[in-house]
Amino acid sequence: AAGGGGGGSGGSGGRDGRRHHRPSPQAEMFPEDEHLLSLLCQPDQSAADAKLGAQQGTVLASLLLNLATLCGHQSRPTVGLELMERALKLQEHLHGANSNQVADILLEMGWQFITSKKQKRAGNVLKRALLIKCAPVVATLNVDIDFSMNLKSQQWQQILEVAVREIKDPKLPIALNRLAVLEASFHNYILAENLFFWSLRLRERIYGLSHPLVATACGDLGSLYARQAKTIVADGESKRATDLRRLTCSRDELVALKAQQENSGECERAQHCLTTKAERYLQRAREIRRVALGDRHPFYASSLFSLADLKFNNGQVDEAMALYQECYDIRAEALGPKAAQTQTVLGRLARSPNKKR
Repeated sequence: AAGGGGGGSGGSGGRDGRRHHRPSPQAEMFPEDEHLLSLLCQPDQSAADAKLGAQQGTVLASLLLNLATLCGHQSRPTVGLELMERALKLQEHLHGANSNQVADILLEMGWQFITSKKQKRAGNVLKRALLIKCAPVVATLNVDIDFSMNLKSQQWQQILEVAVREIKDPKLPIALNRLAVLEASFHNYILAENLFFWSLRLRERIYGLSHPLVATACGDLGSLYARQAKTIVADGESKRATDLRRLTCSRDELVALKAQQENSGECERAQHCLTTKAERYLQRAREIRRVALGDRHPFYASSLFSLADLKFNNGQVDEAMALYQECYDIRAEALGPKAAQTQTVLGRLARSPNKKR
């Protein structure tokens, strides 16, 4: 899942600000699995892989990818990426460098790079995957492009606008989502917003308006707006704290402070606009999940968590605490009171003056 998201498509990890629970390898793998992993990670396997038939190669590539994903969940990204590299070479040999099979592995590699803080490599492999997925549009438009080009370029924007209308590959919104997560980490919020929005529109077209994956896209977009709103508030508080520490000001400083005061109204309007957008998308995600999954599902709890964070940061403490409490009750029931996600909510509840638990 990504992202992002809670329950995001980003593989985007959880979108409710939590860290994923990382179980120890011993808790997840049996000894025979570890032995298999050591065999698969041996160097110089390309010659042997090249001799495999199509069916054998496809099965091995699938096994490698599944084990790589498991290694990623166990905080062993280096091993996971080695397995993915081998799976990638296998699929390139079997299906060609521009095949959908290759693109699907690149998507998973991109997410591993993001979680490993290797943003540049993540961007390259994700854009390569995106270019493969958009190949029919590139051919139709006859656009001269390669994956190293910036996503802000006119060529990419032209391709993506058409692809969202014409392509129905369910992996395409995942690629868009993961690139959005990456761009948001660079504070490229306008580009991230466009990518998240395209991912949402594409999922609506593929799955309909009320599918849980549409809720995930709504949650991702809402969380992006909430993050920007929180940044504006934090920047404003930092400036006010700096101003209060100034007991004396020069003439130039007074002029600068006056300009800041005049701009404060604009910042407040921007913060209000972003908060309104965030709440609209987060509420939509919550409602879709309530209808599709039920109001005791952990993904529904993730929507409550995101809304609670938004309201808390906006000063609506009582409403936030009520949402945190409902989220806690669901997670404690579904995941257990000691689960990492449940404990995260408990930490938020500790900020309440009433401290219910």
